[in-house]
Amino acid sequence: MRTIAATATAFVSIVVLAACQTTETELKESGAPPLSAAQVSEIFTDSTLRSETQKGNPVYIYYAPDGAMKGLVTWKGGSERDAGRWEVSNDGLLCAQWDTWREAERSCWQLYTMDGKLVWEDRVNSDGPKVDDSDMPEKGNTMDL
Repeated sequence: MRTIAATATAFVSIVVLAACQTTETELKESGAPPLSAAQVSEIFTDSTLRSETQKGNPVYIYYAPDGAMKGLVTWKGGSERDAGRWEVSNDGLLCAQWDTWREAERSCWQLYTMDGKLVWEDRVNSDGPKVDDSDMPEKGNTMDL
């Protein structure tokens, strides 16, 4: 079980983005303004984000209205869940901290929209890409997390 937990921790973040499709250069050249705190709150409150790990395993994250966050990652023959807290700072950063995943360290992202995608710019410290993108979250707890 420890190996599974360590593996999950290594590739699960607030969002786990399968491949870097938007680069820092593309983001800067686009001139896209960062989303406001109100926009980020509207997108994430009572919403479920579906993404994938680098290995293509599905990851689901539910952002509850009270700031609770629940996550599920699945792989052939198993799954793992975690919980944590999320918030939006006054300057629009989406910040989150898992109870276990990502070594329970706080992470924050500046968010943008480009070509119908949500673009995430890591504003703390990242072992992965500095800029990445994902689909928009769906309203509601669509995975009953």
